[in-house]
Amino acid sequence: PVTAETNPDVWSDGFDSIEVFNRNPGWGYYDADVEPMSFVGAGRHSVLHDWFNLLNRGHRYAAVGNSDSHEVYATYAGYPRNFIRSSTDDPAAIDPAEIAAAIRSKSLFTTLGPFVEFEVDGHSMGETFTAEDSRLRLHVRVRAVSWVDCDRVKVVINGAVVKVIEVPDRRDLTRLDTEVDLEVAADSWIVLLVEGDDSLAPIVHDGARPVLPLAVSNPVWVDADGDGKWTPPWQATVAWVGRHGDDPKALLGSYEKRTSVERGLLVLAAVSASADPGPLIERALGDPDRRVRLCGVRAAERVGGADFNDRLREIIDDGASDAYLGLSALRALKQTDGPGFEDHLIAFVDRFGPTGARRYGRELGALLSRRFVSDWMVVGFFPNDTPDALVTTAYGPETTEDLSATFAVKQGGVAGWQPAAARPSGFLELYSIDPRREIFEYAIAYARTWLYAPDDRTVLYTLGTDDGCQLFINGYLVYTDNTRHGAYPLRHLGKLSLREGWNRVLIKVENGVQNFGLFFRVLDDEVTWAARKPS
Repeated sequence: PVTAETNPDVWSDGFDSIEVFNRNPGWGYYDADVEPMSFVGAGRHSVLHDWFNLLNRGHRYAAVGNSDSHEVYATYAGYPRNFIRSSTDDPAAIDPAEIAAAIRSKSLFTTLGPFVEFEVDGHSMGETFTAEDSRLRLHVRVRAVSWVDCDRVKVVINGAVVKVIEVPDRRDLTRLDTEVDLEVAADSWIVLLVEGDDSLAPIVHDGARPVLPLAVSNPVWVDADGDGKWTPPWQATVAWVGRHGDDPKALLGSYEKRTSVERGLLVLAAVSASADPGPLIERALGDPDRRVRLCGVRAAERVGGADFNDRLREIIDDGASDAYLGLSALRALKQTDGPGFEDHLIAFVDRFGPTGARRYGRELGALLSRRFVSDWMVVGFFPNDTPDALVTTAYGPETTEDLSATFAVKQGGVAGWQPAAARPSGFLELYSIDPRREIFEYAIAYARTWLYAPDDRTVLYTLGTDDGCQLFINGYLVYTDNTRHGAYPLRHLGKLSLREGWNRVLIKVENGVQNFGLFFRVLDDEVTWAARKPS
């Protein structure tokens, strides 16, 4: 989402198009890092901006809204919709091979209502042309049925919005038909975005938020320098830094003249092509544009060293930072300030809370120790007859340390503590206490271990259970999750206050159906554990 790079071992170029919307709400259009959850659903980042990043790297994938419709009764077919250039409008005469070729040539746009057409100096979507000079003429026409709102057209060049054209406030079929001048200083791609502010309801039902009219065109590529070829912005930036990278003043001077997207590309290129990228990285870390700061953070991570640690910590503490920007700064600090990483991690949790940590759990998890607590004593199964049984019923293990104690369990049985070990992955299976489905489903079990701390200290821990849980430390309840979900290691990230010596940990886990178990780890290498408290 920052550099448009990936691990080549898990990447393939073998596709032609990419969804920039998804489902009726058009999730991928919005930036999931900064928009409210209601706007982005379960999305990560912005697929639209991912596509912009890929275009800047020279990839030529077609933008489509969607590839299928999952549920006719809930996700209405046709929203979003792809309009593809064809030699006929007779459905029976359409040639599928022609449609496939049109998608590969980017002769299409995708929409949640507005119908958009445009030309740049007479060239339309999918075309590459050589400009006669730096001034271009853009002709744009937007049409829509009366119940579709259109408020603005955004002109995007190389990922930056360079012009906003207001659409007259009327509901005629043709909403906009105009020409505007554009200036391009280097080889560029140009895309149009159309936005409306009024919901599509009742044609498309609103869900957690209004479903708004949107449209995204595919690009026109402009060879602006007249050399007969199109050079992607990334490659052009790397070449420029290669010529000027030994002159910090030239780098900073160019930085101030560029768009936000170009500034981000410049700081990333300087890492590999400049003799001294430090001043440029320092400038990017304080840039007012969030995406430039992200590029500065990635650059700081790659350069390494402690020169930028203060600025990275400021990003985590900054009330204006979002969780992904903070996580990116944390990732850089992991590379540059290893001994102090736990303090930075605590600051991250204090600033963004468990929700921020959980949203980017996979990336955060890669930074954390895999030392899951492996040795446990377990007991079960107790009845889980009501949704509130987890928090309303104490079955005995909460209040006794005695490992010889026995407890009344489901179906009139009696059970005592037994040893259990987590898998190498860190997952402790609780249904193994009694594998009979009628016993372990709709049940509650307890897992207990002891943590040894060399002194009084606050530590970070991660906890993931299937389903809900309560966590007790030395007999005190410190965390409750009374919801149903699968177990994954970073379901919850929090802080524990440990006293010097041995600390009793008790985790009460409730199960609905199927999987039943937990992950638990303490992010402090000096803390050890034992299933039984040593005498």
